[in-house]
Amino acid sequence: MDHKLRILVRLDIDRNSAVLAVNGCLTIESYRALLPVIRRASALIDGLAVKVDLTNALHVDPAAAEALSNALDGEYQHHDVGAVTLQFPQVYPECGLLAQLPSLPVCGAVRSQKRAAPRAARLAAAGRTLPRH
Repeated sequence: MDHKLRILVRLDIDRNSAVLAVNGCLTIESYRALLPVIRRASALIDGLAVKVDLTNALHVDPAAAEALSNALDGEYQHHDVGAVTLQFPQVYPECGLLAQLPSLPVCGAVRSQKRAAPRAARLAAAGRTLPRH
């Protein structure tokens, strides 16, 4: 699946604040890409308050939300990151891409059928059939 992290940075110099509006998918693979953006935004102006707004995200993986929160609370704070607040949606949205996937057979049945088809053709030509398991 193609989960894309899209971030809009709104900077208000008068109020010393920046809002990072996440509009894409926040997954366990993509949350790390958000960390340098947070660091760069907070480094623009000394004392800048950065808010990461995830309320309009298309998809928020709960594990990614926890990992992002832990990264900001933990050792990432040692990289001169100012005050950062995270704003999560009340209910984490599910990915719309999951609904678009066709239903797939269980246990790799398609793969085994594809492997068996050429063999079945060879056996049929020889007048034999595939053994049943």
